[in-house]
Amino acid sequence: MYARVDVYEDGVLVKKLVSLNSNTDLTLEALKEPNFLFTRTAYKDKDGYYIDFGLKPNDESETLTNNGKFRIALLDAEGNVVGNMKLQDEKGRFYDVANYSEYDFYVPDFSSTNVGGLVRIEGLKENSVYYFKIYGEAYVNNYKEGTLPGAEHKTKVYDNDSPAVYSLNEFGVAFGNVDFTATETSIVATFDGGSNFENVVELTYNVSLPNSNEYPGYRGTYITGPNKGFVREPGEINHRFVINPSGMRHKINNTYVVVISVKVKNPDTGEIVPITAEDVPSFAGYATYIVS
Repeated sequence: MYARVDVYEDGVLVKKLVSLNSNTDLTLEALKEPNFLFTRTAYKDKDGYYIDFGLKPNDESETLTNNGKFRIALLDAEGNVVGNMKLQDEKGRFYDVANYSEYDFYVPDFSSTNVGGLVRIEGLKENSVYYFKIYGEAYVNNYKEGTLPGAEHKTKVYDNDSPAVYSLNEFGVAFGNVDFTATETSIVATFDGGSNFENVVELTYNVSLPNSNEYPGYRGTYITGPNKGFVREPGEINHRFVINPSGMRHKINNTYVVVISVKVKNPDTGEIVPITAEDVPSFAGYATYIVS
């Protein structure tokens, strides 16, 4: 009897058949726990607010039990399941899913056209924060150094960290929660949980270092628009905006005060509306330049 295994030989991972009756010593590859990449885009139509999630499950070691089964739920701040789910059929038509938090997804489906990776949750409130939960049961039998290999097989609940996502505000933008970081020559504003920045037409920044005569401070304005300024890198779920005026230089361990404001175009009236830190408190914060 033979087993097909992934083993390391001279530091290289190779696939081979191994006799189960032999006393061969093998260094097996550790099982990788599943992870899920997803995108989300918030919308509003005549029926209300909803968010489309694009799912990309990765279960390389096939640790999710029951042929890769998992479930999803959108939670409010109190942990309650909210909204209604819709999925697409083979022709791209949406259909309702009852009791959607108990609906079983399977990883293999996401390599076919049955699901397509798009999940819609509707019936949401305006300008609200939610938490996207993906959970299932994962089989793991990895062991730490000094323990007996194969002596204990474990099954545990897989649960992602339920990142925050936001529905649109009245101007068709979801700003999310803004987090500022500093590099040597820039300030990076990350809009955690945000999406839909097409209606933002202008971003103004003010970066200062209190009680410093060496740092001149920087203030300026960027003209933004569709596909301009707000960027989401491949493999990332959040948009970023890089503030990097000419001459900006930061010193290690200095903490800078950052305040931004934006102007958005009201999609219903065309009016240009300013939004400041009084409207979105996370528009004001701090950024520390740290080199890891």
